[in-house]
Amino acid sequence: MPAADQARLASAYAADTAWQASVQGYGVRQHGRPWMESGGGGLVSTLGDYASFARMLANGGSQGGERLLSPALFQAISRNQLPAGLDGPLAYTGSGFGFGLALAVRLDWGPAAMPCVAAEMAWSGISGTALFVHPHAQWFAISFTSNMASRMMARMEFRRAAALL
Repeated sequence: MPAADQARLASAYAADTAWQASVQGYGVRQHGRPWMESGGGGLVSTLGDYASFARMLANGGSQGGERLLSPALFQAISRNQLPAGLDGPLAYTGSGFGFGLALAVRLDWGPAAMPCVAAEMAWSGISGTALFVHPHAQWFAISFTSNMASRMMARMEFRRAAALL
């Protein structure tokens, strides 16, 4: 991200002292250091761009009438790739999820902490961002937050609220 735009980035709330103590400097811009030192994370996006990505997933890999992902690639992304009986990213979703090529995928068996239906996809950002996509019903829900102290509970409550809509 260009230096001129870095002031637009959200920072973690200072009240997240327990998190800040375990991961020093996360969410704090330091002159001369990269914003996010993470090989597997650190998405920087606007709400509009992330919603466009989610809409494409909800539409099975198409956006605005144009196919952006082949049907085979979309199936691989949205299908559990883990061995049978193995739960996916527990720290992000709780139990009942496997993992596709990009997102957690709700399994058609087992209990789950969130009221997701089978084949629903989900992913979360480290500071609380949450994405839920249901390609069969063609909907998505996104929550942009920046509170690491209560992120798991906020994700679950957000998904429960989305189920009521």
